[in-house]
Amino acid sequence: MKRALVVLAGLLAVLFVAAAGSAASVAGEKRTIAFEDVVRLKEPVGPSVSPDGSRLLFGLTGRDLQENRSTASVFMFDTKSRKMTQVTAGGKLENAPAWAPDGRHVVMLSDVACSSQLFVVDSQGEEAPKMITSLSSPVMPGRFSADGSTVFFTSLVFPGCADDACNRKRREAIDADPVKAQVFERLMYRHWDSWRDGTVEHLFSVPAGGGSAVDLMPDDSWGLTGSWSVTPDGTRAVYTTKDPLDETLNTNHQVAVLDVAGRKTSVVTENRGYDGGPVVSPDGQWVAWASQQRPGFESDRMRLSVQRMGGAGGVLYPSNEIDHWAWEFGWFPDGSELWFLVPEQGRTAIYRVDMQGRSKPKKIVDGQTLSAVTLSPDGKWFYAVRQSLSEPSEIWKFPSRGGVASAVTSINSWFAQEVRTASVEEVWWEGAGGAKIHGFVLFPPGTSKSKKNPLLVLIHGGPQGMWADQMHPRWNAQLFAAPGYVTFLPNIRGSIGFGQQFVDEISRDWGGKAFEDLMLGVDFLIKKGWVDPDRLAAGGGSYGGYLANWLEARTDRFKCLFSHAGVYDLNSKYGTTDELWFPEWEFGGTPWTSEDYTKWSPSSYVKDFKTPMLVIHGAYDFRVCENQAMQLFTALQRQGVPSKFLYFPDESHFVAKPRNSQLWYRTIHEWLAQWLNAE
Repeated sequence: MKRALVVLAGLLAVLFVAAAGSAASVAGEKRTIAFEDVVRLKEPVGPSVSPDGSRLLFGLTGRDLQENRSTASVFMFDTKSRKMTQVTAGGKLENAPAWAPDGRHVVMLSDVACSSQLFVVDSQGEEAPKMITSLSSPVMPGRFSADGSTVFFTSLVFPGCADDACNRKRREAIDADPVKAQVFERLMYRHWDSWRDGTVEHLFSVPAGGGSAVDLMPDDSWGLTGSWSVTPDGTRAVYTTKDPLDETLNTNHQVAVLDVAGRKTSVVTENRGYDGGPVVSPDGQWVAWASQQRPGFESDRMRLSVQRMGGAGGVLYPSNEIDHWAWEFGWFPDGSELWFLVPEQGRTAIYRVDMQGRSKPKKIVDGQTLSAVTLSPDGKWFYAVRQSLSEPSEIWKFPSRGGVASAVTSINSWFAQEVRTASVEEVWWEGAGGAKIHGFVLFPPGTSKSKKNPLLVLIHGGPQGMWADQMHPRWNAQLFAAPGYVTFLPNIRGSIGFGQQFVDEISRDWGGKAFEDLMLGVDFLIKKGWVDPDRLAAGGGSYGGYLANWLEARTDRFKCLFSHAGVYDLNSKYGTTDELWFPEWEFGGTPWTSEDYTKWSPSSYVKDFKTPMLVIHGAYDFRVCENQAMQLFTALQRQGVPSKFLYFPDESHFVAKPRNSQLWYRTIHEWLAQWLNAE
C-alpha cells in the first residue's frame, strides 16, 4: 500500500507538469515547464538579409496541438523599426523564402494549390502573389538569378520524361492502379520513411514573372541530391550528385557542374568519399564544398574544400587545421575569405579563413549554439538562429570580425517571463582510458545539490552526434527535468565536437568505451553528492536506444530504462536497414564476415535482462525497423521483465505529430515516476 501511494504521488506530479501550461499563473509567479509550453515555442529558420541590409526574411515553424500538425509561415523583420510582418501567398504551410535582387519581391513555397509550389510575393503587400510553378510534383525551394529574371529550383521527375505532361501521366497511372506491388532488382528500395518510386531530383528554371518551367537536366538518370548553387551570370549550376556506384554501399557523392544552356554535366571531384553542398564564389570563378576523405564513413571529418570552377590548381583545404566538421559555410562578399561553422564541445563556433588557406582560420564567434548562419551583403554581420538549454531559439547578429552580439528577434520572449527552468551546469570527468568527457547537468527548479535527487541519463543518437547547449524540440531536457529529476546529458565516446579521434573511437566498439564513459559519468555525479545512487534511470533514441538496450544487458544499477528506436539485434537490423555503408563501417563488414555484430548486439546477452524497460518505436522507421522493438519487447515479456511497448503506426525514426509527441512525453514521464519514486 505504501508503495502504491508513493507511485500515485509520482504520477500526480507528472499530471501537474502536463497541466501546468494551461493553468493560470499566480500574478508574477513563474510556472514549471509543461508540454504545452514546448509546443507553443516557435522556431525561426533560414534567415536571409535584404540586399540593402535593412530587413530580415525568415521562416517560422511551430506545432498546432489542436490540429495535430506542423505549422510554417514566412515573416519579414525590419531591423530599424523592429516591426515584424507576415509575408504570405495565402497558404497554410509556407516556407523557404529568398530575396529578389530588387529587395522587394520574395520567392517562397506555399501550399495554396494543394501541393507545394513557388510563388513570387511583394514584400510590401501592394501586388497580388503570383504562382510561378504548377508542376505535377511538389517543388523544392527556389532562388533568383543575379539579375532577377529567373528562378531556379528542383523537383522530382521520372527519368526519361521530357516534360511535366509525361511526369503527370506516369504519376496518375500509378495512383489509379489498384495494384500497389513493386518489383525491385537492386538496393536501396526504400529510404528513411518512404518507399522509392523511381523518381529523381532535377534542377529547373522558370521566368520570375511566370511561364513554362524548364528541366535543365532532362537526360540525367541520377539527378542531384538536394544541394546546388548557380553562378552569378546564370550560365552554370554546381550541384551534388550521387556516384553511380551501388548507393546503399557507398557514401560517395560528387560535385558536378552543369552547363545551363547546353544541358551538359561534368563531374569536377575525384575523391571517393563524400563531396557535397557546393557554394559558388561571388565572382563565379571558385566553388567551395564539404568533403570527407574516407569512403564508406559517413562520420568522417567534414573539411571545407575550394577549387577553381574549371578544376585548375587542384583542391585547397582552408579549414584543415581545425579538427572539427565544417557544418555550414559561405563566402565573404569580396570572395577573398570564407566563413564556416563547426561543432565545439557542446556548442558551435564560427571561423573565417583566407580562401586559399594561406593563414590559420580565425575564430570569430565562440560559446554559442548556432544554426542557419548567413552573412549580410556588406559582410559586416553574421545573422544566425541562437539557442541554449534554457533559452528558446531567436535570431541574433554577430560582428563578422568579432565583438558584441545582440538579439534581433524576441519571438519567444514570453518563455523567460512565464516559465521556470532548470539551472544548467557544464561538467567534465575522466572516462575510459583517462579521456576527458564532457556533459551538461540540469538541476530542476528548487533542487538542492546537497540533496540526493533521482537521476535521469539521456543518451544521444548517432552514435556520432552531440548533446548541445540547445532547447531540442523533440528531446527537451527542461521537460525531462521538470518532475524533479537531475538530468544528465553526457557527450560520451563518438560524440562530435571533441576532435575526430574521439569520433572514430566509437566504431567497432559500440558498447565499449562509450558505455564506460557513461557509467563513470554517473559515478562522478554520485561522488559529487548530487544524485541518489538508488534512483537512477536512463534512456535514449536511435544509438541512444541501443545503448539503453546495452545497459539492460550489462548492468543492473538502473531502476528503469527506456529505448526509443533502439537497436536490439544487430544481425537482423543489417538485413532491414536502408544504408548498408553504416553498419559495414561500424562493425567491420557484414554479419557473415564480422563477429562484431554478435559481440556488440544486446540480443546476445538477453538472459541478463532484468531492468524494467519502456520500448518505443514507429512503423515508418526504415533506418532502425520496427522488428527491433518487437524482438526486444518479446524478449522482455518472455523473461518476466516489467515492460511496456509504445507503438506509433504513423511515425518514423522521429515522433513528429504534436499529439503523438504529447503521448510520447507523458508515457515516458509515467514510466519514470513509477520506478524512480518507488521504494
